[in-house]
Amino acid sequence: MRLDLVPLVAIALGEVRSLAPAFLKGSIPVIDTAATPDRQRAELAAALGRPLAADFGHITLLKSDQVSTAQRAVRLFDTAVWFLLALTVALIAQPPSSSRRGGGARSSTSASAPCSPW
Repeated sequence: MRLDLVPLVAIALGEVRSLAPAFLKGSIPVIDTAATPDRQRAELAAALGRPLAADFGHITLLKSDQVSTAQRAVRLFDTAVWFLLALTVALIAQPPSSSRRGGGARSSTSASAPCSPW
């Protein structure tokens, strides 16, 4: 999976040209985002008057073997989210337990008697 930044590079170069026209001669084209990456790179290279590397403006995010691993991890995470959501709903819908009678455990000491560790 690759991220194509050629259109953003062209926009940035256009801004540089508008702020400092002496640095870039000629016009910077508006890059068609629907065009192929090779076509985008060729348009930009022609506008700059110099060749660009074959991978210019491309960042590799994930390699093909990593994509399938990431997809499996996302599916597992999605399944876990739905399971936890169902468990939460089930626990909220469950009536309170009636096994406690009398309000729970009671202390043998009186509430008014002070407890001192000394």
